Amino acid sequence: AGASGATAGKGGASGAGTSGTPAAGSGGSAGGGGAGGKSGSGSNTACANTKILQLPADPIARGPWPVGEKTVKLGRFSAVEIMYPAQPGSQKDKPVLKQDLREFLPQRERARVPDDQAAIVSADTYRDLPLDAEHGPYPVVILVHGTASFRVASFSTQALWASRGFIVMAADHPGLYLADYLARFGCNLDAPREDLNDDVDAELAALTNPSGELAFLAGHVDSTRVALAGHSAGAVGVAQLSGKPGVQMVLALAGNAAVRSAPALKSVLFVGGEADAVLSYNPPATGIGRLQFPGTQTEAYTASPGEPVTKRIVGIRGGGHLVVTDLCQKNARNQSDLQVAQANGVCGTALLNGLGIADCGTVERTAGTEIVNYVTTSALEETLLCQDRDQAWSQLKGRYSLVDDFREGN
Repeated sequence: AGASGATAGKGGASGAGTSGTPAAGSGGSAGGGGAGGKSGSGSNTACANTKILQLPADPIARGPWPVGEKTVKLGRFSAVEIMYPAQPGSQKDKPVLKQDLREFLPQRERARVPDDQAAIVSADTYRDLPLDAEHGPYPVVILVHGTASFRVASFSTQALWASRGFIVMAADHPGLYLADYLARFGCNLDAPREDLNDDVDAELAALTNPSGELAFLAGHVDSTRVALAGHSAGAVGVAQLSGKPGVQMVLALAGNAAVRSAPALKSVLFVGGEADAVLSYNPPATGIGRLQFPGTQTEAYTASPGEPVTKRIVGIRGGGHLVVTDLCQKNARNQSDLQVAQANGVCGTALLNGLGIADCGTVERTAGTEIVNYVTTSALEETLLCQDRDQAWSQLKGRYSLVDDFREGN
């Protein structure tokens, strides 16, 4: 059980914010976000000795930094994506990075999906820009994808976080990654074992002492201020890892495991779709995921530590399991990427579709990701950048009619 790994197909991939929806079939890119509004709660001072550019008060507005992006190899990971605050102005005359999601299929299967059906996505990021070394050191978000998913399944959210002063690391987790899942359950190929505990240890170690391909981060990472974020099986995993060094926050997207208490933990945020058919939002647990991960999202929230930890949950009315990701894009034929992959004979995709884990509910994709971007950015900046986001929380339900459930504390 866990996230879907829809990867191939036409359709506009989005962006953070409200700058418009790209034309279907063109891939699309992440917009610059909604209007920044007053910057009164924005600040150029942050926790400890961190120096930042002034942030827009609106949590979905694109931040003041252009976003650099690097893909590196690290330990047993075949690929790790790093998004980071780049030197302002360094993106001038540089091409926006575009990613072909066929990359996340088993290599032998990629050619099955024709070019005119391939999903090409962008989040207005730029390959290998110089890091903004005049500011920082920057806090860290490590994002763990769900079952049969991949490292940029939440690309617009990852880019928004980086534009607002975070170093964001997301790997293709062996055994959990889409290509590995298809290899094992449908393609008759070997796949590595899953080990999220060791994976997160490796990511934390690499960020604490950056070297090799990550040497450009040396001296600019605050590894004492870390958020672990995850979707579905990834959320279940990171909920158990809150005691890792430097972890102050856990973000559970469609996760149904209680976060473990830990001395340094300051904040917990659950976000999910109330119509989730994989890991149920409310009891009783009826989703197919209960066979592997018993319980519901609201039960996990209730069982997670409260005071002095800041604890919140946000439920999106009509949202399915993938509403908290960028995986719900559709092509001109109203097909998901996973459906297109199956139609083109990609091995293993029939099983995934049959299990129903590509569950988007009834919420339009960008409407769901905008809510996710709003609440996760507010929580991250409040916890790891010491920004006042009380106004954002007080306006949440008034701004988003799809936010049906919002609770703070026990």
